Amino acid sequence: MHPRSELIEDEMAYISADYKAVQQLRAALMSDIEVNTQVVDDSEIVLSEDALTLFFNRLLYNQL
Repeated sequence: MHPRSELIEDEMAYISADYKAVQQLRAALMSDIEVNTQVVDDSEIVLSEDALTLFFNRLLYNQL
């Protein structure tokens, strides 16, 4: 890990000795992956107009 990952790229890593918690997190991530579809064109991304979404859109979307 390096500072750029956390401060600029919003990457984080977690280490857990709790095997049950890790299994639950993995199951949740895999479930999210299964229901998502690949975005081929920007026009496929539909964002709501609420303040939080607009904030994250300005903060992160241009990095995609």
